[in-house]
Amino acid sequence: MVLQAHDTDSAAHAIQQHRHEYPGAAGQCLIVTTIRSPGSWLPSLYAEKNQICQAPSMTKEFMLRDYKRFLGDVAGIGQSADSCLPTLLHEFHGGSLKEQMEKMEFVGGFSILGPAASDSAFAGCDLLFLQMEQSDRWPIIIKSLVPDTKFYRGESHTSPCRPDVSDHIKMLHDYELTREEKMSIYTHGGDLISDWFDAYGYMEEERSPPIQEISSTPNPNDEKKTYTSPQSVIAMINTPKTGTEGLSQNFWQFWNCQKENRDPLCYTYTCPEEKKVIRAHQFNAGTKALQQHREKHPGGQCLIVTSIRHPATWFPSLYAQRRNICSKGDMTKDDLLNDYKGFLADEHSIVLSAEIALPGLMKEYPFGSLKEQATIMDQNGGYSILTPTSPDSIFAGCELLFLRIEQSESWPDIIQMMVPELRYERTKSQSSRCPELADHIKMLRDYELTTEEKIKISTYGGGLMADWFDTYNYM
Repeated sequence: MVLQAHDTDSAAHAIQQHRHEYPGAAGQCLIVTTIRSPGSWLPSLYAEKNQICQAPSMTKEFMLRDYKRFLGDVAGIGQSADSCLPTLLHEFHGGSLKEQMEKMEFVGGFSILGPAASDSAFAGCDLLFLQMEQSDRWPIIIKSLVPDTKFYRGESHTSPCRPDVSDHIKMLHDYELTREEKMSIYTHGGDLISDWFDAYGYMEEERSPPIQEISSTPNPNDEKKTYTSPQSVIAMINTPKTGTEGLSQNFWQFWNCQKENRDPLCYTYTCPEEKKVIRAHQFNAGTKALQQHREKHPGGQCLIVTSIRHPATWFPSLYAQRRNICSKGDMTKDDLLNDYKGFLADEHSIVLSAEIALPGLMKEYPFGSLKEQATIMDQNGGYSILTPTSPDSIFAGCELLFLRIEQSESWPDIIQMMVPELRYERTKSQSSRCPELADHIKMLRDYELTTEEKIKISTYGGGLMADWFDTYNYM
């Protein structure tokens, strides 16, 4: 069953009725709700309440006066605001909207609460709380929870409006509430309204960010810059053998780039419109190339991509690369396995590869631990998005997309969420490049480290390996 409701009582009644009709069903229950900035919600609410698309023609001046009258109806605005959110926050122990907003900003525009308590009208249901300003990420968020769904972007309620109404709608959207109007709604609209305003910092901001949904005639000059804007840079800075080769190949082929150098620590690709793709397996080399490009081309956007994978698959893949296994066709399986065990015992080689990129990124971005990021990835479906902790960071203005290779089947959707124009294509695996050694490679992947080997490797380096092992419960 799918239902849409603008009040929790009718929604709870419909859910309970459905469960009464199918008492033994093993179905799941997902509640979805959203929030948006008051600056865009108020004119949109007015447009819906007054059905302005069907209303008789009126001058802009008359409509603006009527909108200001609407803003003065604080009780009516509060009633619309209170129709769902207070009950949902209570039933799912969501705390305040401001607390939920902080969670959304941390994970990329959503939070998941629940399941609701057994005595709740929504018992057993999870709540997906979405932020409209991040609606470009809704397809991948929804797909992570309902994998079989096909996300459809519906039309805004103003899309079918008469052409002569479009300027009126833009006028409402552009209207900036006076300090007095804001204060009146904030003070007398109820607890939720004040929490809502605080969540968006609406009492302090001079202007809300424009929302595409309200305007049927967006100004092309106001188009948001994307990662395909001129002078942009996309940099893969991460641990070897965690999928960066395929990622970078998709980006430089998409932009029709040409390889600049052959430094094994940092490949750079020069692209049309002064764009650049960087693929680095060393933090310092990657950041140097990034800084050089941004100093010369400050007008573009900046995206950093890194990834992680399970130690059990990373070790044999790293070994295959470091030993250039495709050239070892004359080695027996026994010789190869013994050499692999020797590789695992070489602390210097393991640490050099493990700590070559991630620790630097973890200092610049609010990672917490790898285990904390894994929790976020579990919610998102295999990724997290972070912003630098300081405006003085060398990555200031660069988002970090952190991927997990175990969910690489979702990478096309995740990458398209960040770079909508790109069509992601999968690249060949190591074993497919030397099929004559497929059995040897399978033997390495099937080898299960002993408890002694795991314990020893977990002590390597400055704590990263232990965190990595904990992240995957590898011990």
